[in-house]
Amino acid sequence: MAGELDAIALHEADSVATVLRAVAKDEDFVVGCPGKQITLRAVEDIPIYHKVALADLAADATVHKHGHWIGRTTAAVVTGALVHVHNMTGTKSGNDC
Repeated sequence: MAGELDAIALHEADSVATVLRAVAKDEDFVVGCPGKQITLRAVEDIPIYHKVALADLAADATVHKHGHWIGRTTAAVVTGALVHVHNMTGTKSGNDC
């Protein structure tokens, strides 16, 4: 993969990527996915090392990161949105994402 990546997703089943730098609302950024790169637009500010949705996720959707189930959405999440405790619950208990 050529070029600088702004976010990474490590498994083809991932529904979120991790941003490698802070990404501003309305900014286009490059996500390295297995075997390809995609460009997304942030719909809100995404802090460094936080999760961003790779596709639209319905409420109560399973969230995958690094090929593993990490939780469920508590509300619908659009592509390019921050995925965190305000819209996701972790697999352990409570909002531990």
